[in-house]
Amino acid sequence: MVNHMIDTSEFIQNPSKLSNKFIKIIKKLNQRIENSLTKKSVVNKIKKIVNFEMYMYHGYKKYYSYLINYDLKQKLKKHTTVKGKFKMLFAKFEKLYEQIMFNNIVLAYTYSKDKSKKNIILTKDEEKIIYFKKLYEGDILVDEFNEYFGHFSLNPYELSQKRFREYSKDELMNLASFTKNYVVSCNKKLKYYIDGNNKHIFSILVGLRELGKYKSLLIVDEIRKISKQIETDYKIKNIFQMSYDQIIQMLDKK
Repeated sequence: MVNHMIDTSEFIQNPSKLSNKFIKIIKKLNQRIENSLTKKSVVNKIKKIVNFEMYMYHGYKKYYSYLINYDLKQKLKKHTTVKGKFKMLFAKFEKLYEQIMFNNIVLAYTYSKDKSKKNIILTKDEEKIIYFKKLYEGDILVDEFNEYFGHFSLNPYELSQKRFREYSKDELMNLASFTKNYVVSCNKKLKYYIDGNNKHIFSILVGLRELGKYKSLLIVDEIRKISKQIETDYKIKNIFQMSYDQIIQMLDKK
C-alpha cells in the first residue's frame, strides 16, 4: 500500500513551541493508525479491507456531511473560559484530524488498486488559487476573499504565521499576482460527485482530503486568535514560544 503516514517535517515548516502540539497530535495518530494496520491476523486484515470498501461504498458521504455541517462557532459557545476554549480547540483538532487521516488511508488504498487514477474535481486548494486570481483581476474584493480563505496562510499549521485575513491589501495583491496565469483544469466541485455514485471515488477522496484540511484550518485560526488574546491579557512577548503545557499551567494559576 502507498505510505499514508504524515511526514511531520512537511506538515509544519520550522514549528514554534506551541505548534509542536500539532506535531505531537499527528505523531500520536500516526502511531495509533500504524498499530491498527499492522496487526497480522487474517481476521484483522479482512476487517481492514471491509472497512475501506464500506467507506468507499457509502461511508464517504457521511464524512462529507460531517464536514459540511461542521459548526465550530457553535462548539465554542459551550465553553465560557479562555482555558476551556483553548483546550477544546486542540481536542477538536485531534478528533477532526483523525478522520482526515482515515480518509487519506483509504485514498492511498484506492490509488494502490489503480495507479492510473487522476483527480477530476475542483479542490479547495484550487478554489483558493481561483479566488486569488479573481482578487488580482478585480472580480472580487478583499472582504470576499477573506470570507472564504482568510483563515489560510503560507505555512497554515504554524500558529505564529499570520493568516491571509491579517495581510494588508498590498500584501494580498502581491500574492495574488502569482496566480495571474493559472488555468483551471477542473470545474466541477465535490458536491457534484457526492450526489452521484462512487464511480469517481478516487477524486471524491481527494476532494474530501482538501475539504478536511479547509475545516481543520478554521480550528487552527481560532487557536491563533485565542492565543493572541492570552498573549495580550497576560502581557506575554511571544506566546508561540511557549508550549501547550506551559500555557495551560499559566491559565491554571489565574
